[in-house]
Amino acid sequence: QLSVLLREAHALGIAPKILGAGTNVLAPDEGVRGIVICLRDTFMGLTLLDDNRVEAMAGMTLAQTAMFAARNNLSGLEFAHGIPGTVGGGIYMNAGAYGGELKDVAVATEFMLPDGSTEWIEGEAQGFGYRHSVFQGMEGVIVRTRFQLIPGEEKEIRSRIYELNEKRRS
Repeated sequence: QLSVLLREAHALGIAPKILGAGTNVLAPDEGVRGIVICLRDTFMGLTLLDDNRVEAMAGMTLAQTAMFAARNNLSGLEFAHGIPGTVGGGIYMNAGAYGGELKDVAVATEFMLPDGSTEWIEGEAQGFGYRHSVFQGMEGVIVRTRFQLIPGEEKEIRSRIYELNEKRRS
């Protein structure tokens, strides 16, 4: 459905605005001209690919993804647990906190182009910088991301998540 919508919008010369969960977004009182596509509760799913890699669909929250990694004894996403929003939004803006950024663990991202086709953008081609990624200059939608993580102990990983959340609350 999304690929059809993107193709039709592209054919009409309309660049849709994409929202994940809509966290940290304020819409103007007069509304937004064009198409706004909200992907909340879509692109859901988490997969353990192997001993060190997790694949997260773009609609998963960063908290859900961090906890999935912890349950699978994988460290590296602890910093992301307290960041509001989705994996797609986090990748789009290279979300980070407490010294960690998604660029540190995101190894590949699948992106849907305006014609409805998808391509994988890997490694440095993701163009991560401070609160920036190559996706900000592209028309289309982030579909999913693969994270390279480090084996660890679930108890220690959860402890670090709790510690960072307490720091954030205080």
